[in-house]
Amino acid sequence: MNLRRVETRRAIARRWCSRILFAANVLLFGVIAIFFSYHRAAFDGDWNGPTVATMALTAATIVMAAVTLMVGIIAIWGYATLREQAENIARETAQDAVDEMRRQIALLSIGTPPNNNDDDDEAETLGYGGG
Repeated sequence: MNLRRVETRRAIARRWCSRILFAANVLLFGVIAIFFSYHRAAFDGDWNGPTVATMALTAATIVMAAVTLMVGIIAIWGYATLREQAENIARETAQDAVDEMRRQIALLSIGTPPNNNDDDDEAETLGYGGG
């Protein structure tokens, strides 16, 4: 029961952390949008070859940084999901092993069924018996 309470607290903590990060992202986006709407960039120079190349490379760098950031976030999310799934599988496997062990202990406490002489003869003819 205590384990369920801890898992519930973890789930609540994750949920609130996600909400706080989402609110921070929305706030940051709003601040950046307001900043760029009132402080427009102005270029007074000529649009020659090197200027266009510089602008294109700058835009490509910004796009690559954004893609890298998204890939990093997805990788962290994927790792957390895989870890959680691995924990669930390990928990289920351990529970199955415990159930099987309990079943075997229960069968041993009942006792073994009596052996027939026919089974012993068959074991000896197959080479499994001692004799």
